[in-house]
Amino acid sequence: MVLGLFTRMAELFRNKARSEGLIIYFDEEKEIYSDTFKLWCVKLKDLTIEHFRDGTLAMEQQAEAMYKSGEQMWPPSFAEFRALCFPNSDFDRQAHRMLPSLWDPVAMCYRLEDQTAKAQRYELGQKKTGELLELLGDTKTRLTPAQTAEAQEFARIRLEQAKQLLAKKQGA
Repeated sequence: MVLGLFTRMAELFRNKARSEGLIIYFDEEKEIYSDTFKLWCVKLKDLTIEHFRDGTLAMEQQAEAMYKSGEQMWPPSFAEFRALCFPNSDFDRQAHRMLPSLWDPVAMCYRLEDQTAKAQRYELGQKKTGELLELLGDTKTRLTPAQTAEAQEFARIRLEQAKQLLAKKQGA
């Protein structure tokens, strides 16, 4: 099927297909296939005859529309061709949907993390971790949030002391 597709693209796009590397043989005398041809074979191996038909028809219609408007069309990549094979799928259009602006206030509301939900996830994680530790017979390892904060403060102080000692040694 890919052989027929490459032949059709060579007819439709002529030199553009060749310049994009859409050639069947790397060495025609030895019948060694090109890497591009092999890649397309691998990437399109799950497509049916109907998919190839739909994709080729869509590609031809797209090329015709572009040529009528005076634009030039280049051969599709294997991913673009796959999208053409599924004309009723919204998946290819979703890939090109515009992302909301970073400064759009409505979009910002969705990006702001819900602190209540975050706290609930943390609590659930602590609970599940505690349950796992109990299953393993380790009840001493569990730290309360206050103990965790105390340990973090202790580590911060020790880090500052280590930095001061290092600075003294380098200065001396």
